[in-house]
Amino acid sequence: MKYSLRPKRSWFQFSLKTLLVGMTAVGLVLGIGGRASYLTQRAEFHDAEWLRCIDSMIEIYHQKHGAKAIDQKSFEELMGPDGTTRIRQLVAQSERHKVIAEDCRRAVFRPWVIVDETIATEASP
Repeated sequence: MKYSLRPKRSWFQFSLKTLLVGMTAVGLVLGIGGRASYLTQRAEFHDAEWLRCIDSMIEIYHQKHGAKAIDQKSFEELMGPDGTTRIRQLVAQSERHKVIAEDCRRAVFRPWVIVDETIATEASP
C-alpha cells in the first residue's frame, strides 16, 4: 500500500496557481470579447454618422438647386472651388467617419490596434 504526503482534495478544492491562471484566462476572454462588441457598436455609429453627413449634403444641394436629381457633374460643381463651406465640412466629416468605421471593423480582429476616433473639424473662416 502506497501512501502519499499530499492530502486528498475534495472536488471544490484547487490550488492558488490554478485560480490565478483561470482568472487570467477568463479576464482575457471577457476583455477581448467586450472590446470587440464595443468596436462593432462604434463602427455602426460612424456608419450612421457617415450617412447623416451624406443626407445633409443632399439636402443642401436640393435647397440650392431645387428638387432636380443629383448627377455626378452637378455634385462636382457644388464641391468645386466655389462650393459652400458647409458642404466641404460635411465631405471632410463624412470621409473621416467612413475611415473610423473601417478602422473599428479592422480592430475587432486585431486587439492590439488602437483606434483614434477624434474628428478634426475645420474652423469656419
